[in-house]
Order: sequence, then structure tokens, then C-alpha cells
Amino acid sequence: MGQVLEVKAASPDEVWLRLFWLYWPDELPQGRQKYHGSQELVMSNHMEIVDVGTITSKAEISHWDETDDDQDVGHRFWRQFYDVRLEKTKSGGLSEIRRYCVCNEYYNPDEMMLKCPNAKCGIWNHQVCLEQAILAQTYGRLVGGQKSVGEPSKSFPAPRMDPLKAGKDVGIKQRNGQKRKSTTAQSPPSKNSTPQPAPWQGLPKAEISVGERGAGRALVTITDERADPKVWTESIQCLICGTSID
Repeated sequence: MGQVLEVKAASPDEVWLRLFWLYWPDELPQGRQKYHGSQELVMSNHMEIVDVGTITSKAEISHWDETDDDQDVGHRFWRQFYDVRLEKTKSGGLSEIRRYCVCNEYYNPDEMMLKCPNAKCGIWNHQVCLEQAILAQTYGRLVGGQKSVGEPSKSFPAPRMDPLKAGKDVGIKQRNGQKRKSTTAQSPPSKNSTPQPAPWQGLPKAEISVGERGAGRALVTITDERADPKVWTESIQCLICGTSID
């Protein structure tokens, strides 16, 4: 796919387009990264002149500005830029994109994030990070006997950080209304190490769900899958400030 920059014609039968190519992440030297969405492209400054006869159809591709939390991203989009002149550098030519959550990692738009409603925090929390924090605390309660099974906790552990840019409302970031819940039973493997199963694997499971289009309350359903399974729901707290996300 390409973004047309200029159209020139020597005659009605000889028309040329100057364009910048857009790439699917798989087509880049770095390959697809875990934060790339299924419909995400990467804009480049790879310029080429092509015959207009090589164009098959028009493609709707929007530019996603990650600084705008309220932007409605289209079906196909790009947010990252690939500079072919910098391919051999440390960045590989890819521009930096926004980092989120307590983990300071990127956002895959095919997954879900929940925004803290606290105006002094306003951070977006990755769903998987919330689920892992919930599972870690639930495991501590089940094994440590701090509370009876099924008794909801008051808050999840939240490392303190400087206040971040204020948000407007409780938000759910997820492109095109895809599924809004998932089940996580083990933590993702850490970088540069052999993946190890989480200590709670096979004990509790956490499933976050929210109302349609973010209108309903965000809750987590926890299942203790031991000999006598128990299921209960709890509220969800921001991983930074501990504010309830509901």
C-alpha cells in the first residue's frame, strides 16, 4: 500500500504516481512486534514512482495519534514511521511510540486497556497487567490465609509513581469493539530468561469484563479452581494509584 504524494502525466496514456510505501510489520527487517495490531501498518519514507496502471483500488488508512485518547481509529491504521535511512541504527529506523501502564510497555490495539479515572493519575492499565496483579494477590490470600476464599480485597498492591497526565473519564481502549474479556492463568515470560510457570498456575483464574462500549462497570471474576471451585467478583484498582476503575 502507498500514500500518493504527487500525480504526473506525460499523456493520457502515461500517468505516474510518486508515493511513500506503507508496510505490514511482517515486511520490515524487524518483523512483527507484539504490540502491532492485526490491521496495523507502518508508514515509511521509502519513495517510489509507479505507473498508475499498477493501482488496483483505494484503501482507507487512518493515522492514529496516540496522544489523543478519544480518537476513533479506523479499520486500517498506522502510528509508527519507518525511516529507511536509519535501518542500520539501534532503532532499526522505527520511530518511538507511546508507552503505557506500570510496565511502561506499548499497547496492542487488538487487546484491552482500562483508564484510571483519577484526574491526578489517568494512566491506561494493560488488561494482562491488571489480571496478573489480581492473580498474584489472590494467590497470596489463598495460600497465605490472609482472608477467607471468596472475600474480596480492598485494593491491589500499587507502586507509587509521580502523577501522570490527567484523564477525563473512566475509559476503555480497544479498537473496533472487539472482545472485552479474556482469561489469564499464568504470567508472560520475562525477557532474556527461561519462561517459568507462575506459582498460581492451576489455582485461581481472573477474567476481566466490562459493559458494552464501556458503559458498564469493569469487574474481575475470580475462579479458585482447586478441589472445591469457588467463583466471585471484585472491583478493579489502578496499578499506579489504587483508584477503583468502575
